[in-house]
Amino acid sequence: MKPCETVTRRQAIWRATIFVLWLLLLASLPPLLWAMVFGAHGFPGRPSVLTPSLIFINDTPLLLAALAAGWLALPRRRRHWSIFRRSIHLAGSPSSLWQGLASGLALLSLLCVAQVMLHAVKIRFASPVLPDLLLYAPTFLLVAAAEELALRGAFLSWLGDAMGFFPALLCSSIAFGMLHWLGSDTPIGAVSAGAIGVFFGLTLRATGSLWFAIGFHAAWDYGQSALFGCHDSGFASRGAVLQTLPIGPDWLSGGAAGPEGSALCFALIVACAGYAIRYRAITCAQPSQSASRPL
Repeated sequence: MKPCETVTRRQAIWRATIFVLWLLLLASLPPLLWAMVFGAHGFPGRPSVLTPSLIFINDTPLLLAALAAGWLALPRRRRHWSIFRRSIHLAGSPSSLWQGLASGLALLSLLCVAQVMLHAVKIRFASPVLPDLLLYAPTFLLVAAAEELALRGAFLSWLGDAMGFFPALLCSSIAFGMLHWLGSDTPIGAVSAGAIGVFFGLTLRATGSLWFAIGFHAAWDYGQSALFGCHDSGFASRGAVLQTLPIGPDWLSGGAAGPEGSALCFALIVACAGYAIRYRAITCAQPSQSASRPL
């Protein structure tokens, strides 16, 4: 079995199309089946407040659908575990997951502290719920894995083979922002999510793996919802350690979008994206033998 294969443009278009069709079909099945059995109003839709159980119920179908779609989009002769892991960019050691977790939490903390210093928000102690704080960790890892596998991973790779990496990254990031907007995020929050998607795609290109992006994504969401009590994609959360309240102008505080809607967040994303591009240039000059390179 060959370690890699050359994918033609036509094959890449076909695989990306099959992936999207399977993803949409499989992700829509759970709510449809629930509606058929229990009625249209029983399945959790758009929650007013995030809880670990609601996150798990809403995002597990997307994770399973993304994994299944990635498998089914491969030709039958290529459906081997090692090839599948490489196609979804989860081959190699997940060591960069820990770096992503640390980076995401550190940069979100920096953003929130900067907002406090500029009198854009105020932070006060809340009423933390210990079981929720513990359960948010695996559920936000699930969210991060689901969204990264659905919108980057194999899909971004095949779309990049078909139309070039940067046009494909733009398309996947627009889709990422649109999904956040449809999921009750504010327009500025959706734009910010799309920009963060660009950064995640650049880390995939820089490291050759989704591990860093999954870690960063999970820690960023956990920090917003479980630690700082910010709005995350337009949603408040239950049981956070702190509560972050906007007191300044929306362009600085983020308003209803939370810190992701702040101009400071956009500046931070641009800086992170610039670093990822620079890192890619350095590692291309000195290629690593590892399937996953720390960022």
